[in-house]
Amino acid sequence: MNNSFGILCLDSSWKITAVSAKISEILMAGKSGSEAVKTEDFLLGDLLSFPADGAPPSPELVEAAFSAKADIAVVDFICSPDKNIYVFCLDVKPHGSPSNKNMDELYRQNKKLTAIGIFSGGIAHDYNNALTAVLGNISLAKFEADQNRELAELLDDAEKASIRIKTLTERLTSYSRGIRLNKLKLNFTELIKKISDEKKREFGGSISIGGAEGAIEVEGDPDLLAMAIECMIQNSIEAVDPAAGKIDLNITFLDVSQDQVFREMTLIPGRYIRLTVADNGAGVASDNLNGIFNPYFTTKEGHDGIGLALAYSILKRHRGFISVESAQGQGSTFMLYLPLF
Repeated sequence: MNNSFGILCLDSSWKITAVSAKISEILMAGKSGSEAVKTEDFLLGDLLSFPADGAPPSPELVEAAFSAKADIAVVDFICSPDKNIYVFCLDVKPHGSPSNKNMDELYRQNKKLTAIGIFSGGIAHDYNNALTAVLGNISLAKFEADQNRELAELLDDAEKASIRIKTLTERLTSYSRGIRLNKLKLNFTELIKKISDEKKREFGGSISIGGAEGAIEVEGDPDLLAMAIECMIQNSIEAVDPAAGKIDLNITFLDVSQDQVFREMTLIPGRYIRLTVADNGAGVASDNLNGIFNPYFTTKEGHDGIGLALAYSILKRHRGFISVESAQGQGSTFMLYLPLF
């Protein structure tokens, strides 16, 4: 990526939450004793003189703020659904506009920022669940070890270590606060049809939808669920022949029992909606199946390996899951499970 690009992240009060080195240099120009922005100490208004008048961050206001220090253009901008995180991609070149190649790299960078937020939120959630059990058991053990000073001291050390980990998870949660679930009642069938129609316009093969008909109401974050479905369909598009590719979407209902296990976890028993995404692509070798949902794992040259991991994390945050069946040369079938309870 061209090193003239920079990233600036602000919260709704204009506090700097993240900044790239290039932009940090511009912000700190003329400041003595500091080489980089300490994000926990600065509002953007502390470093650039401009009247925000209580308005939320916007490309126009950010460009105006930088105008006295550098010729800055906002070449891309995203905002979290809850309006808490604003991410600006800035071009600090004095003249000209970014090339198509640079814009492609910028899109990838934005996608990675979103993925990191979602992944960190999922990690923090899992850590907090585990720590609740750990701290609870330590408290019980300390009660039982009241007369054993040596054991009590060991338990105190374990408790302090657990609290330090809890602090880390709070920081992860803070970072991902811009990607909290905004749960609403939505028409799942309509959402799938809308995304598949959009994908058909850029795909030379066929995309079909079958299974349950009529409106199917689910509860979830519309933007994140749309992102997950788009990632799954795009993954299939990239796996098939551009002209003869075939992607079949199928919607079914099913009841998951206590003993049904998918990969490394068991879904909560109950009623689910299942979206199957099947393609006639090259399939996935068995050696790669275990890593297919890991962030940045990819076997495709020129791809970032984020899509499946992102969809997987989004489904987990909705108490759902994704499983896969595939064999090399026989295509792939992905199954997305979303709870109806």
